[in-house]
Amino acid sequence: MTNRSGAPVVVAVDGSTSALEAVRVAAREAATRGRPLRVVHAFIWSLYGVSLEPAPGAPVNAGFRRQAEQLVAEAVTE
Repeated sequence: MTNRSGAPVVVAVDGSTSALEAVRVAAREAATRGRPLRVVHAFIWSLYGVSLEPAPGAPVNAGFRRQAEQLVAEAVTE
């Protein structure tokens, strides 16, 4: 069995209000347990066969990857 005493508390976000509430709960749990908090986002973009990067000529902050990064950043700020 692996020792998980330092394992992070993991919470997933999707940009919803309920996900931000989950971040708050997870942050309290991580603080209570003295564990790091890991905020993640996942999606099945690869199944759609589209690029994660901005389209040619699009703003630098466009694209699915940037959108995911923004979701996580907002949750971390919360």
